[in-house]
Amino acid sequence: MNIFQEIKETIPLYDIAASYGIQLNRSNMCSCPFHEERTPSMKIHDKGFCCYGCGEHGDSIKFVQKLFGLENPLDAAHKINEDFHLGIDVSRRPTVSEVTAAQIAIKDRMKTQDLYMKCQYLGDLTGGKGICFATGTPVSNSISEIFIMQKYLQADLLKKKNLVHFDAWAADFAEKVTKLEYAPEGTGFRQKTRLAKFHNLPELMAMFKEFADIKTADDLNLPVPECETHNITVKPTENQKKLVQSLGERAKRIHNKLVTSDIDNMLMVTNDGRKIGLDQRLINPLLPDEPGTKVNVCVDNVFQIWNDTSDQRLTQLIFCDFSTPKGDGSFNLYDDIKNKLIDKGVPKNEVAFIHDAASKEAKENLFSKVRSGHIRILIGSTQKMGAGTNIQDKLIASHDLDCPWKLRDVGRILRTFKIKKNVEVTDNGKDDF
Repeated sequence: MNIFQEIKETIPLYDIAASYGIQLNRSNMCSCPFHEERTPSMKIHDKGFCCYGCGEHGDSIKFVQKLFGLENPLDAAHKINEDFHLGIDVSRRPTVSEVTAAQIAIKDRMKTQDLYMKCQYLGDLTGGKGICFATGTPVSNSISEIFIMQKYLQADLLKKKNLVHFDAWAADFAEKVTKLEYAPEGTGFRQKTRLAKFHNLPELMAMFKEFADIKTADDLNLPVPECETHNITVKPTENQKKLVQSLGERAKRIHNKLVTSDIDNMLMVTNDGRKIGLDQRLINPLLPDEPGTKVNVCVDNVFQIWNDTSDQRLTQLIFCDFSTPKGDGSFNLYDDIKNKLIDKGVPKNEVAFIHDAASKEAKENLFSKVRSGHIRILIGSTQKMGAGTNIQDKLIASHDLDCPWKLRDVGRILRTFKIKKNVEVTDNGKDDF
């Protein structure tokens, strides 16, 4: 933990602000010190602030830096440490990896803090009735994610029940379970502790239903098209087998602490494993493009369906989360797939990338061409094409080259198939390793 994290964990921002003369009301609102105003427009909570007048927002470090006109965040951290006698050791400078991790964490935290403070502000104005979240997947991986929704939409109730902090919430509704599980590197078993057991669920669901309108498929009784699913298995190449073996060796070195986390870690190993399973050239572009890989099998399937449905000008989707086009001339599977389809006889203007549509208007134009059959093959990632994609009119097949991390993303893909005809779904992600 670096100095910035220690400060934010040690002292809340509303205490810092109050000590520097910022007057807060009961809702932790105050007049923004960064612009002239007549009524309070800044919301302050324990680790961040947001002004709804001038738009300034950030964490406690940024607040102090801007309040006193300090040159950099480190000066602000030193000032807070000295003014509040925190006794934090400021002599050790953070490493490059710590700075990078902190920057990513700050960016993500600022997004969540901004949404949280907006919810609090609107809740104060409307008596808790001015906010509506619209999602089909409020819980994507674990029941514990209900706490996040409650944090945004039931903050007052959590405060009343002394469940503001996750640890308190988990003590009432969750239980840690330690058990043996298969190691991700595939070399044996390991003990892992997870929040895998939940209790007091009727009470939790009663709280959840106070703000959530739950509708199941049985409740809605909507017409659902039939879907033919084909799992296509391909044999690994010799190079892929060797690369997979190297992953196990890397994992052993990581577990034995022979390498530091900034050099190699299990997340890097897992990502490389996904790349190897998709195409060996993602690890080394100099490796050969062998005909039996899942990418080439997928290209053959797409071309066959394209040729068979030419009279009707039916359309297809290809989902691929790795190796998206960067536009810098480097190797990527998107261009590889497109070039192979063109070589087989597919017109260049009938193949498109979702990444080419950078604006809302461009997306609408792209989707319109897919719905009309002018573009017959659309390639994209789950993040960009898994939700809000209105291209179902002529859709005949969807091909999944790799599997998303979360079940939520799989559901988004499947919701794309709200169509008037049967759809063939091809999963090319089942390598026989």
